[in-house]
Amino acid sequence: MTRKSKMAKSDDKIEIENVNAPGLITRVDRMKYSAMRKALLEVMPEGAPQNIGP
Repeated sequence: MTRKSKMAKSDDKIEIENVNAPGLITRVDRMKYSAMRKALLEVMPEGAPQNIGP
C-alpha cells in the first residue's frame, strides 16, 4: 500500500530572514507562513509600541 505525501512541493516555499540573526535565511511553507502572519497581525496593536516601563 502506497501513501501519498501531503507535504508541500518545493515551489510552495518562501524564504524568510530571521530578525534575531540577520543573514539567516530559512525556507518555509508559504501557506502556513501566510496564515500565521495574518493571525499575528490581527492581534497586534496598531502603531508604535508604547513604553510601559518605569
